[in-house]
Amino acid sequence: SVARQTALWTPLDTSLPPLGPVWRNVHGQLVILSGKCAESSKSGNNVVLLVIYASVPTTVLLVIGVLVRLWFIRRRKQRWIRKIYTTHDTSGATTHREQKERKYLRLPSYWETNPLKDRPGQADVPGRTLTSDTSARDAKAKAHLQSERFELGDRERRLVQHLMNETFLDRRTRDREGRMPKWLKVTSVHRIENPRLWTEYCVKRYEMLREVRTLEDELYKMSNIRTMAAWQHVNPSTTHSLVPEVNETYLFHGTSMEAA
Repeated sequence: SVARQTALWTPLDTSLPPLGPVWRNVHGQLVILSGKCAESSKSGNNVVLLVIYASVPTTVLLVIGVLVRLWFIRRRKQRWIRKIYTTHDTSGATTHREQKERKYLRLPSYWETNPLKDRPGQADVPGRTLTSDTSARDAKAKAHLQSERFELGDRERRLVQHLMNETFLDRRTRDREGRMPKWLKVTSVHRIENPRLWTEYCVKRYEMLREVRTLEDELYKMSNIRTMAAWQHVNPSTTHSLVPEVNETYLFHGTSMEAA
């Protein structure tokens, strides 16, 4: 009985993948265990055990396949994230449109958490590559920061106050109680910086931009947005980083610091 079961498993040796001692050990255990089952019992239990042990190699291969798949997905995401901090040489290797697209994959130059903020004129230079090990290490560390809050000065407060005046509507909503205010006063302005969330946002925006350009028809362009009209009048220089092809715009939105 043992010899019969061993002969049954022997042909598998010629088709075993090169997984080294691990596979051979598992295969050897299958031969021994199947032989013991056939020798010790004549009931149907040995058949069930044979099926169970025979599925071990397949399970091992499936687990290895899943792990390899997850590794490739992680590598792809890391390549996308590196585009946020690294630009490429523009000496004839890319088109003007590709150079413009790469500009969307960067941290804002005025952010305190931008690793190039302290180098005037270098944060938004097209074609610049972060070749310094220190800069690359700092950029990688910044990508994992949580939200940080920075209080802005009077200039930004006045800009937001003007934006509030131009867009405020004295209309009663379901969550508004008491007397209706005629206007709102901005007492302070804070900027929330989260490089990790900004990175994910930029990657998604870039994917949408590439997808939109493969469509036969253009997207419907949003217009008559009060916040955009007011902000372009107040500070038009800050709208150059928006991507109109995917209808990106500025909107008022209530949120918490952790989610910003």
